[in-house]
Amino acid sequence: QTVASLFKGVTRSSSDLLLSRPSVVVVGGSFSGLWAQRALSDSYDVTLVDFKDYFEYTPGVLRLFVQPSWLSRLSGPLPRRRNKLVVGE
Repeated sequence: QTVASLFKGVTRSSSDLLLSRPSVVVVGGSFSGLWAQRALSDSYDVTLVDFKDYFEYTPGVLRLFVQPSWLSRLSGPLPRRRNKLVVGE
């Protein structure tokens, strides 16, 4: 197999490759994962991987037993605006 055959059908030009930003994968959408996503998304194409599509402040979950209305304060959707989100295991 030649190198050219590996890229057969690829439509990106060499100028596209030079202008594209490097890619980074952040595994985990908790505190440090979201911090890394926010810090890197201006300079890199960031892919955030987590097993759920929402952030949850786990220590606060016990409060939900006595105040269920706090759910919206303890969880929220993971960001999708400045990165790609992949939900999976």
